[in-house]
Amino acid sequence: MHRFASVANNRLLLTVLLASLLLVLRDMRVRRPEPSRPDRTGWVRLTIEGSGARLVPFRRGEELGQLVRARLSDQAALLSESCTRTVLEPCTEVRIGRGENGKELDCQVVSLAEKCRYLHGLPMDINRADKAELGLLPGVGDKLADRILRERERGGGFSSVEGLRSVSGVGARVLQRLRERVTAGR
Repeated sequence: MHRFASVANNRLLLTVLLASLLLVLRDMRVRRPEPSRPDRTGWVRLTIEGSGARLVPFRRGEELGQLVRARLSDQAALLSESCTRTVLEPCTEVRIGRGENGKELDCQVVSLAEKCRYLHGLPMDINRADKAELGLLPGVGDKLADRILRERERGGGFSSVEGLRSVSGVGARVLQRLRERVTAGR
């Protein structure tokens, strides 16, 4: 009799452990990624006319001239003075090509997707983000993202983060969670 009770206890224990493991795995799967710390090295997409594009790591505060000298020493001397002094930011694309005079290399800095910026620890621009990007924010699911997009469209964009209060489903608690993670840049 004692042997059967022990087997039953072991089965119960195994069932509880398995259920706990499944709950942990489920939570890991639905957890949204947290933005990385802003003091880490970032990535910039470097697109050079005739050479293609590649992701290149850089340190905060590094200038484009330093990056080009380190990666493309043969073209560094051709880079225009204004491009040389351009301070790099995470999740930007730097397009380098021939300028108007045809001798110097000129650059254009373009911001990449809000998802990239958010995952690098920068606030997400609620006036640029799409539905999938808004879904990365804590407490924002598909339905709330749809309502945010509709309100943004109806009002011509948000003038401030506080403007999210006009969206059904964004109360004080949700706004508090979002306040440090979003911006309403125009």
